[in-house]
Amino acid sequence: MAITNTALTSGSDATNQTSKVTASVSPAGNELIEVMFEVSFLSSQATIPDPTVTGNGITYTQVAKRAHYATGVNFWNGIYLYRGMAASPSAGAITIDFGATTMDTIAWSVSSKSGVDTGGTNGSVAVVQAVTNHADAASSLTVTLAAFGSANNATGGYFGAGDTGAVQRTFTPGTGFTEIHDIGTEYASIGTQWRADNDTTVDSTASASTNIAGIAIEIKAAAAGQIYTRTLSDSINASDGAVRGAKAFRQIPIDAISLQELIVRSQQHGRVVADAATATDAAQRTAL
Repeated sequence: MAITNTALTSGSDATNQTSKVTASVSPAGNELIEVMFEVSFLSSQATIPDPTVTGNGITYTQVAKRAHYATGVNFWNGIYLYRGMAASPSAGAITIDFGATTMDTIAWSVSSKSGVDTGGTNGSVAVVQAVTNHADAASSLTVTLAAFGSANNATGGYFGAGDTGAVQRTFTPGTGFTEIHDIGTEYASIGTQWRADNDTTVDSTASASTNIAGIAIEIKAAAAGQIYTRTLSDSINASDGAVRGAKAFRQIPIDAISLQELIVRSQQHGRVVADAATATDAAQRTAL
């Protein structure tokens, strides 16, 4: 099935603080949640720190980060991307906490992708590859991904700008990309974008020359069907697609998304055990 995107929330804040709480979001179950942010620190950093990202009953895990806007060997800015996934997430705010490190400015974008592979932990299988890049005094940036593993996989691009002269930089997505968020404030501006198909050259253009960094990812689509091995029986629990019983085994392809209809035939007995078992009524059918 095709991957789709939902923009959940975005914002920016120029308050000096060590943590930031976003607006409340309501993530859907088994969707890839992407939390991207650009931070300008109050003091330059030898290495940009790793924050904790919490909320929604989800374990958010860092996908990639990139330090930029250097002065000497230190950096003023960092761009970050975190991922998460849960079967039953809760509504609520997301907290980005840098501990003892003070932010000067932060801009953030939270979005989700449905139709992704739900394997692994916290969306680990849904993110196939992640690449970063940056450029000094540039008005555009391209992040180059390796060849995609499937034509069904989608592309995500996340760009941030620092050294903006206390003026927000706006971003224009590359050709074929759709904007998710474009927001910012002094010293930290972001532009996030995506497309439902493959693109190995992920690019964005800023409104003026700036210090720009980017993260690009390949997002893995869910398979067209999932394979369950169960014993056949005279009843089917259609809500989870499980076929239970005590006699014959068979591998049954089940549409992972709609579960609109499940037709199971017994290899041993050559008869229909169940037909038109739908996910919405979780009906149990008796063998004919």
